[in-house]
Amino acid sequence: MAIGGCIIFFLVAANLINPIFTYSNVDTRIGYFYGLTCTNAKFFNFIRYSGFFDEPGAMAAWGIYALLLNKFTLNNIKFENSLLVALCFTFSMAYYIQAFLYIVFLKLKKQRQFIVLGTIIFVAFLGVLSTKGTDLDIYKMTFERFEADDSGKLKGDNRSNLGIKAKKYFLLSPLVGHGPTYIQDVDYMGDNPYETLASDGIIGSIIIYLPLLILLYPFNKQIFFAVMVLMAGYMQRPFHNHLIHPLMMYLFTFAAIQYRKKYGHYNSKNFCRNRQLQRC
Repeated sequence: MAIGGCIIFFLVAANLINPIFTYSNVDTRIGYFYGLTCTNAKFFNFIRYSGFFDEPGAMAAWGIYALLLNKFTLNNIKFENSLLVALCFTFSMAYYIQAFLYIVFLKLKKQRQFIVLGTIIFVAFLGVLSTKGTDLDIYKMTFERFEADDSGKLKGDNRSNLGIKAKKYFLLSPLVGHGPTYIQDVDYMGDNPYETLASDGIIGSIIIYLPLLILLYPFNKQIFFAVMVLMAGYMQRPFHNHLIHPLMMYLFTFAAIQYRKKYGHYNSKNFCRNRQLQRC
């Protein structure tokens, strides 16, 4: 899906392809089908691809899970690098943050690699900046989203108002929440840090994320950082009552447990005992 999305992105940018048909998402937003990918974010000759998910952010979120599953199973470096680059074209603000954390804590090991990363980011910034004000304004969909608007909010922030709603209901029932059905019937207030707190309360939220919390002990450096990457994503796209959410969380949990069995808990003597096999 990531490769197909990138192909369509460049074909649309070059004005070589049009949508095969349009459709309506469950939330009534219009979607565009291009054969290899879909999107609900189309601006003239610019799209944010979403694969076959409902929106680009979902494609990026599950792409992070794919990266972590690869890290703890196959550890295929070519797949990892390809996916890291391809997912950039979802232009997801949350993905850029998670991808940065992933690269810094789970991928880079040597000082020169950090220098190379800094150089790549700088060159990429200059390239994106050059598109500002053009028909293919990638700057507007990337770095500009981290700029503050006149009210002091990030321009890419479309979740804070939802958080205010969810926080109000969380404070009314902080321990057990109101239940996801009730919250959905009241008003949409998802995709923010207070979503699960409003629907399931503190107790329910702990139970939901318990598999990830269990992975933190005994301590393993790689698993710890992986959980932190996931939790950064859950801050803006929390656990929903959809099959893919428990499926991916439990697959990751199983892969991490098997990884710990293979390499053990972290200590300075045995963490990278088999460096070549683990590719630390």
